[in-house]
Amino acid sequence: MNFYIDKKNLKKNGGPYNFAKVLENELIKNFGAKKKFFFPKINIIFSLGRIFKYSKNVVRVDGIFCQNLNDKKKKINKKIFETISKADGVIFQSNFSKKLITYYCKKNYKFNIKTLQNVVISNAYTAEHYLQKKINHFKYKYVLLTITRKSKNKRLSQIIEAFKDLDEKKFLLIIVGEYFKEDFVKRKNIKFLGNINNNKLPFYFKRSDALIHIAKIDSCPNAVVEGLSCGLPVLTNNVGGTKELVQNHGIILNLDKKILYNNKYLSDYRCNNKILSNGIKKIVKIKRKKINKFNPKTISQKYFNFFKKITDDQNKR
Repeated sequence: MNFYIDKKNLKKNGGPYNFAKVLENELIKNFGAKKKFFFPKINIIFSLGRIFKYSKNVVRVDGIFCQNLNDKKKKINKKIFETISKADGVIFQSNFSKKLITYYCKKNYKFNIKTLQNVVISNAYTAEHYLQKKINHFKYKYVLLTITRKSKNKRLSQIIEAFKDLDEKKFLLIIVGEYFKEDFVKRKNIKFLGNINNNKLPFYFKRSDALIHIAKIDSCPNAVVEGLSCGLPVLTNNVGGTKELVQNHGIILNLDKKILYNNKYLSDYRCNNKILSNGIKKIVKIKRKKINKFNPKTISQKYFNFFKKITDDQNKR
């Protein structure tokens, strides 16, 4: 089998770009696949891109914009749906993502994704950073980690508010990534690290008791896949794709009402801080556990099987 992945539209060192490189290497190393630009059997597209006329085109969808829509976001969504409608197969990162994208594709573009071959496959991350016990580096009994960016969907302000109810001598919150200025607070037990290189993240995974990720509509957040693979239990909410990753490897809090797909619902970031702070107290009691289901070879095997299914169906016609 030969394939092509166009990484030109992907932000370097971003989640999709890093995963594309991992997938490319795994397909070559473990399955004998070869890269081919001209007329590849499988053209792998990350969300949106060029459809190859003489190839089988498979779209791997990260997600779509649902919150605080503007003309730019609507234009990107339209391109994603147009790419999907012309593809031979679609790979979703979670069942939540599949339902959400199928709903909007049918509603706005009258196209039913169920007519295409499709499958749900999560992201990948190595378990090489797993440690049975936390490394005691910070002078706090419990260390919680959250990885964020400038998005109200990440609910950083809600996490900070919940931390104000906790014992500041026992609980430390480490915040990695971008944040809004209004979220910044001067507290000894809350550390804002800003953006750091991805290769430094394992340092904080090894020195934390748990990862907090309560974003409302994330399909398959890399931070959660990485945290779980490093052995960290994850505290999350009951809406979105994150709970599908966490399952029994953490705590799923009832922070949200039953899922609705309208913009107003998805842009409501409020949650019960008391439920969240109580969840934090419980998550630090859960022991680390090694998880291998996100191993790059395991995930790339699922991709390879889906590609084979797509090409086998073509040969039967």
